[in-house]
Amino acid sequence: MRISFQKQSGDTSLAVSFFWKLTIQTKSPTTVSDHFIPELFFDYLFVKEGGIKCIDKSQARKFTLPDQTLKTMYTHPLAFVFSTPLVMYGARLSLRFADLFWEEAQADRFLKQAWVKNETDDFESFILGLTQLIAE
Repeated sequence: MRISFQKQSGDTSLAVSFFWKLTIQTKSPTTVSDHFIPELFFDYLFVKEGGIKCIDKSQARKFTLPDQTLKTMYTHPLAFVFSTPLVMYGARLSLRFADLFWEEAQADRFLKQAWVKNETDDFESFILGLTQLIAE
């Protein structure tokens, strides 16, 4: 298994703390589990390749995340199950983002979104597309 993580600075004026890219490559398709600890941030996730299932034990729910989703603030732990190969882009959004967001964002939710084009081929175009959308 080969895991890579890249991070680039965000734009605090747009409430973006940082952008990131996660890649998990395996010799054959498999699943990898990860545990999420609640933090006071929003996260925008864009799954370019692979998939993510979410296990929320406190609410007794299991569900597949959409390719593009906004994770609101979570008040309890979650488990993610990544299907490989995985290529995922993301943006960590500060609490101030709640004032900029154009929809209602209740806690403990994943909101299906379509902020960037599915044809986004690289990390830089993801950053550019997301920055332009939030700045509008």
